[in-house]
Amino acid sequence: MSDNAEIRSRDVIKAIEGFEESISIISKNIYGQDCSISCNLKAPKEGSFELNYIFQFIGMTPMFAPVIEQLPDILSMLYDFFIKSEGKKVQKIEQNNNGGINLVGDGNTITINNNHHTYNIDDNTLKDTLNDDKLRESITKSHAPISNQSAEKVIYKNNKNKELSTITKNNYMAFNPLVETTAEDEKEMNLWVKSLSFDGKKWGFQDKLSEENFSAQIQDTDFQKTISEGESFKNGDSIIANVLIKYSDKKGKKNQYVITKVIEHIVAPTQPELTI
Repeated sequence: MSDNAEIRSRDVIKAIEGFEESISIISKNIYGQDCSISCNLKAPKEGSFELNYIFQFIGMTPMFAPVIEQLPDILSMLYDFFIKSEGKKVQKIEQNNNGGINLVGDGNTITINNNHHTYNIDDNTLKDTLNDDKLRESITKSHAPISNQSAEKVIYKNNKNKELSTITKNNYMAFNPLVETTAEDEKEMNLWVKSLSFDGKKWGFQDKLSEENFSAQIQDTDFQKTISEGESFKNGDSIIANVLIKYSDKKGKKNQYVITKVIEHIVAPTQPELTI
């Protein structure tokens, strides 16, 4: 908490919103059903506050009734995995021979032998939930009192007052959204010029081999100079060029293309005029 034993009201609001959003995402990911939350706030002692949450599935059917009781334990398990994976992306999850779980990332494996009850959550669902950026954003919001330095820690407890997880200044950043990584590859490609209309100073091309359409900047200054000096460059032309491709690992985000060198420019034949 802050030195003056006060917590900013906007941080409390963010914490409530973020926690509600994160529970909703976890519930949808794991059970395919949304969960609503109601809460009451009290201050058990000066300089601290306590939020008591009540979980309820929206339109809950009797078969889902026991599942409500699992959510606090699942939350505790996920938070533990977030912290121990140190905010890194999880490539796959393996059950090890000791009854624990291996979180396999880029070049490293983190073994967790806490024997968390996973409630038969399949490994892919668990992996996707840990890598869910919307969930990470929501949890990060719920820890606003820590990140904005108006609180020292956030403690999660169940309805029996058993401590499930403690988030502090030392571990809250493990919940931050994943940093996007890209792989690069430069290769020679044979391209059709499809569009001369600019899209953020990009030209439209089609790969002759794969027939994939994409936009790309031309960074070959020598070729740019010949075009500016009057060489024809039009729809239907083709080029053989070195193309740098930046592959994104983020769902829904397009790869980026840059033409670094135009090796050959083949001008499309001009249609003869028809005179009648």
